[in-house]
Amino acid sequence: MTAMASFDDWLRAPAVLPMPFRSFTLSFAPPLTQTPRPSAQDIAKLRTSIKEAEERLRVKQLLAEVLEKLQLGEEEVEKVAAAATPEQPSSEAVAKMEKANASAQMKLSTTLNLVEIKLKSAQGFLQEELTAMQLRIKKAEKKLEKVIAAATEQKERLRASELIAQCLDKADTCEAALRKASEAELPFLKGTEALSSAETQKAVADCEAAAAVAQKAITDARAVTLQNLAAAKEFANGADEFCTKDLLLLQKRLDGMAGKLSELKKETADRKRKAQLGASAEKVADVEAGVAKLAATMQSFSDDSLTQLSSPEAGRPSVMEGKALSLGFTHWAKPDLRVAVPKRGAERPYE
Repeated sequence: MTAMASFDDWLRAPAVLPMPFRSFTLSFAPPLTQTPRPSAQDIAKLRTSIKEAEERLRVKQLLAEVLEKLQLGEEEVEKVAAAATPEQPSSEAVAKMEKANASAQMKLSTTLNLVEIKLKSAQGFLQEELTAMQLRIKKAEKKLEKVIAAATEQKERLRASELIAQCLDKADTCEAALRKASEAELPFLKGTEALSSAETQKAVADCEAAAAVAQKAITDARAVTLQNLAAAKEFANGADEFCTKDLLLLQKRLDGMAGKLSELKKETADRKRKAQLGASAEKVADVEAGVAKLAATMQSFSDDSLTQLSSPEAGRPSVMEGKALSLGFTHWAKPDLRVAVPKRGAERPYE
């Protein structure tokens, strides 16, 4: 036993002390311990962690360009979603929104194609990173789809409003033309007896011209309304319902105007027929008056005075023919009738 060992034993052994000190014992701190050396398993784990960190860093650098494109696409989607408004925008705002949506959709689609190409041959951490990017792109695409759907609905409603406005403008034009056609009938309110034949014919011509303009306007408005009704059926999200409803109301309005125009045309045709009958009666009266005057002139000539005319005188236009020409009866002055005066008792062709 060494001196040091005996000393330690002495220290650890209960000391035999005088009575006042026997209640105390000496104690010392535990001896210092050294840090254990790492095992081979710990070293292998550490090397694996370092390798994985290096691999992650390499993948991050490899996908830096793809990640940048993804971030740009996501930012553009956020801008488009922030710019969307529930209120009905103007046509310029709708066009601007469509352009922004198309740009964001193109960026996401391009990035997704690039990720899917790299994902086909990726393994390990690269595959994990690419799969995470793919999920982010699909999430952004779903958000963009909602924005595009809302923009499409706003576009259809705007287009429906434009179709209704176009037909409404056509209907207003028809009403204005129909009003002019009605105003063209004002001269007839005095009665046909108060108008001369010339005034009646002019008023009838004005009514026909105004009715033709109104008829063309109504025909064009009906064609545009039918065309817009067909276009409204292609709308969705409720735009087709209110557009079709308003267009049908306008179509009914055009039908009413067409009925009024038909009545005006019928009345004008009746007035025209009566005016033509009146003009014919006036012409017949003029002819009868001329015949009466011609008969009175013929009676002023006696048979003896007619027989005394010589042949050269008979070949020349007679006083009777001159009177007939002055009265407008040109057929009495034809050369084949200027023959020798017939003898007494012969039938005269002009009686």
